[in-house]
Amino acid sequence: MQRVLVAACFLAACLFACQVACQGGPHLSTTSQEIIVVSPATWDFGSFEVSQTSAAREIQIGPAAGNQTDVINAVTASCPDFTIAAPELPASVSRVCAEGQASPCTTSQYQSYSFSAQFTPTVEGQVSCVVTITTNTTTTRTITLSGTGTIPALRIDVEPASVEFGDIRSTVTSSAVPVVIRNAGSQPLIVSSVTASTGFSVASPLDMTIAPRSSQTYSVTCTPPGVGAVPGELVISSNDPLRPTVTVPLVCEGIDSVLGITPSPLTLAAVRVGETVEASLELSNTSLADITLDAVTLTATGLALVNPPAAGTLLAAGAILSIRVQHAPLDEGTASGTLSITYDGGQIRTAQVTGRALATAMSLTPDGEVDLGPVCIGQAKMQPFVVVANAEADFTVVSIEPPAEPFTLANPLLPVDIQGSGASSYRFDVTVAPTAPGPVSSPLTVVTNIPDAPRREVRLSAIALAAGVSPYPDRLDLGSQPLDTTTIGQPVNLVNCAATATGFGTARIEGPDATSFAIVSQPMTSTIAPNGLATWLVVMTVRDPGPKFATLVIPHDGGLATVALEGEGLTPAVLGEDGPASYYDCSTGGHDLPWPLGIAVLVVLRRRRR
Repeated sequence: MQRVLVAACFLAACLFACQVACQGGPHLSTTSQEIIVVSPATWDFGSFEVSQTSAAREIQIGPAAGNQTDVINAVTASCPDFTIAAPELPASVSRVCAEGQASPCTTSQYQSYSFSAQFTPTVEGQVSCVVTITTNTTTTRTITLSGTGTIPALRIDVEPASVEFGDIRSTVTSSAVPVVIRNAGSQPLIVSSVTASTGFSVASPLDMTIAPRSSQTYSVTCTPPGVGAVPGELVISSNDPLRPTVTVPLVCEGIDSVLGITPSPLTLAAVRVGETVEASLELSNTSLADITLDAVTLTATGLALVNPPAAGTLLAAGAILSIRVQHAPLDEGTASGTLSITYDGGQIRTAQVTGRALATAMSLTPDGEVDLGPVCIGQAKMQPFVVVANAEADFTVVSIEPPAEPFTLANPLLPVDIQGSGASSYRFDVTVAPTAPGPVSSPLTVVTNIPDAPRREVRLSAIALAAGVSPYPDRLDLGSQPLDTTTIGQPVNLVNCAATATGFGTARIEGPDATSFAIVSQPMTSTIAPNGLATWLVVMTVRDPGPKFATLVIPHDGGLATVALEGEGLTPAVLGEDGPASYYDCSTGGHDLPWPLGIAVLVVLRRRRR
């Protein structure tokens, strides 16, 4: 018995050793500090033509300073103009300092995670997107992406690409199907002709010139001369140089039937995803005898009959029966189905039913965390915000919950309707006017009627500066960077909160690691007007591992302005190879069994055999 207890104790000790091996030793902390660093924190893709896609931009999530290991659980965004690719989640983000070293490390191993983003503009103008990064501690970080969509001078869009009328009684004109021609260019689109094949007709507006961001609807009908298929085309000619002619295939089927369906085909009004629309159609008995309805069904995703008649329903001669069709889409796009009516013991009459679901999305620019930067006490700085519908459907900005002082909201004029596909925009302004030095912040919330959409919160911030000449920021951390790579340039401002203009000289970098930092952009002038600022861009390129420290010095008429520069060079070793096990090793058992544990298990087994 005593030997068994000794073996059990040894086993417990080895289990602890196994846990240490997987967690990286007691020096590795999982406590929440500034747990992750996202680089870059914002990114603008520049300008791309609508429907063109940018190159992928890599976003890196690295560990903050000090020993720690954390897990990235999700990278999410809901923006039609931006695509996020975040594979292999959850993923570890870790750092381990060399044994015996305190934070910050002079040597460390690290494991980072990268995801990519691409920009494909859907509308003209600038749009934004907030990407949310969630960790295992439920902490979130955000990155704001932006880009600008441009449009060509002339571009024609036609919807739908084809039209199926379904079964139409011979010599009877079908219901009209709308064909929409949209001008997606910046110049007027001149539609020179719209013609339909024999058996079809089209009703055109008198003025066939379509203004930019506008559209026109053309009503197309089919009148089959007899029984059988009637194929045809709708041919649209315009001054679009890339698509001077657009052809829309048309088809309907002429039939003989005493059961009439009106309208046929049925095209429901477009509806936003998450909402519901209904429409009625009538079944009519055009014969001199009663008709027995055996079954009325509708086969289509998102489309349903609200009040289908029961089997055996009698439709008297000359009588009309109304039924309702509902479209309740969960996804954008076109839903097409066939209404099928079986009557009088096996005769079948069909009609096409179509519903269109529109996506609804709001782009708010800027979005996420909006820093208004430095503001002199007694002065004000304004930040404009622009709301655009970057999907097809319209929506309404219902209200804006204003920020707290010293921020103020201007130009609300609400509610306001925003037209889809970027056809209109809405601007409001936020002004900050601080009365005391120091940082200020407040949320601002935009409320819309977009179905199932959360309230959009923007986090405003600014820094109030006292009278005089001050640098902003006074400390610049360029983060942790692999060796021999250069960071994105970060701005440093010299702000003049004095009553008169001030001059400044050539900025320089001093300190023990001055060669790791560089000024890559200088101001164009050597003076700063009252309440103005001058900006430098600073980068870091580290040649050897460990923390780096330097000072940016800017001489000016009132003395010297200094900004503390810091960063870190990371060794190429990756956790999970030479360091602690990766997240997957620890969670899936991928790490090898430590040898002491194997010996302990063997000892226990041998004791049991005796």
